[in-house]
Amino acid sequence: MIHIMSSLPEQYDPVVDNLEIRLMKKDNDPDKLMLDDLQEKLSDRYACIIDKEEHKSEIDKELNGNFHQQFKGSMKIPWKVWPQSGCM
Repeated sequence: MIHIMSSLPEQYDPVVDNLEIRLMKKDNDPDKLMLDDLQEKLSDRYACIIDKEEHKSEIDKELNGNFHQQFKGSMKIPWKVWPQSGCM
């Protein structure tokens, strides 16, 4: 179980810290980490990570949805307003 927890990416760090504490408990303790508990916690965390990524991609689509056409106008710059010091 230690090998599984040590090979997880950073998104799992909050869960792994708690699971490591439970893993170090004595064998007769009812809160001792079992393989089923590990699988359940990691599955829950995976679902949260996927939900966050899907939500983020939905927001990105909404923000980019309004800008799908290329700008076709002309841009006029008032050059006389800028200082004539020679640096541009």
